[in-house]
Amino acid sequence: MALMEGSGSKLGFTRTRVDCGIVGSPAWSLAEPAGMVMPWKKWAICFYDHPKAIDLGSGKIVRSWPEINSGRQVNVIEIGNPEPPSIALDPQHGRFAVADSKGVTIVSLAVG
Repeated sequence: MALMEGSGSKLGFTRTRVDCGIVGSPAWSLAEPAGMVMPWKKWAICFYDHPKAIDLGSGKIVRSWPEINSGRQVNVIEIGNPEPPSIALDPQHGRFAVADSKGVTIVSLAVG
């Protein structure tokens, strides 16, 4: 999976083009930066603003967690203002965690 950020807005990025590297699979664009990305099966979990599961074949959001603030950083190493929350990724087991001042939220993507 390759991510190529396009520039043009005052904030830095307007679209994210994703080439998932699957033969015969078209590249598609997101309407916002992807932020940190975790691969999981045929999804890309994007963490810009809040976690979203994107289907790699279609580019469509198949699951979203708007109640979890995962920050608006567009680079993995970015201190921003406000500082982004801590995020732990476990793609092997299909789970991630996001910490804020109230605690840690753990999301498991595995089914069954």
